[in-house]
Amino acid sequence: MGSARSLARLEVVISVVLVGAAALWDHWRTLDLWGQFPWRAQGVLLGLLLALALFIALSLLQQPAVSRLPLLRDLKEIWDLLCRTIAPELTVRQIVLLALCSGFSEEVFFRGVLQREIGLFWASAIFGLLHFVNLAYALWAGIVGVLLGLAFREGSTLLAPVIAHGTYNLLALLLLRHHARPNRKGQA
Repeated sequence: MGSARSLARLEVVISVVLVGAAALWDHWRTLDLWGQFPWRAQGVLLGLLLALALFIALSLLQQPAVSRLPLLRDLKEIWDLLCRTIAPELTVRQIVLLALCSGFSEEVFFRGVLQREIGLFWASAIFGLLHFVNLAYALWAGIVGVLLGLAFREGSTLLAPVIAHGTYNLLALLLLRHHARPNRKGQA
């Protein structure tokens, strides 16, 4: 249970740092960061649809044909590594905590501050680089960053990317845990 607990603690620390940095940046640059959260049904729906699309894309990684494409094979290797290491230990409570913290804090910082300051492309590129595990995962994260940035732009509210990111992470972590469970039972 130690590595899952450590991961959850690390996520909370990173989230506090990101939200704190965003708040300081907002104060310094007067971006009206917290005014970027108006309730808009369009933004909520867009966030949920994007989360579903990302989850479907992630689910396709489980298909055998994936191993024929090098970048997708590298993504699958990361998935398999997480299935063997962290996922078997994750509790549902930790999964919810990870999804809520990362979805909120990363979107407040990357879309609410960085995208508004340096643009969609650069904010997404930095988002991808900061998720670097291997090239394939960094590219995946960068593409997801672009989609989350477009959701912010089109939804006219930070709720769209926050909902998309948090829901996607929740579904992905639950799927990861589900795939890891049979592996755990097979070990002596």
